[in-house]
Amino acid sequence: MVQVLMSTYNGMQYIREQLQSIYAQQGVDLSLLVRDDGSTDGTLQLLDEEQQAGRLSWYSGKNLGPAFSFWDLLHNAPEAPYYAFCDQDDVWDADKLAVAVAAMEGDGDKSAPAIK
Repeated sequence: MVQVLMSTYNGMQYIREQLQSIYAQQGVDLSLLVRDDGSTDGTLQLLDEEQQAGRLSWYSGKNLGPAFSFWDLLHNAPEAPYYAFCDQDDVWDADKLAVAVAAMEGDGDKSAPAIK
């Protein structure tokens, strides 16, 4: 199980594509926790829709900036064997988490390309 932690802030123009790339991860079970850092665009509504659909959990707080927002996420995340941090404007390859978990478990091909 990989607990994915995402911090958002006014990311409406990017977040849909990033969420789709997280949902498309292959070869791993994951859970997604999002902390919004005080958005004023449509981000909160999108997160609410995604939570109602059962695809993620989210909460909001005062603007802490990226570093402290991720620290707050880690503090509030459920315990998991692995954690993955993502920005709202990342787009992940479908095997990103599977490759990372395999590498951490020592099952990865040491000659494999870097994780994207």
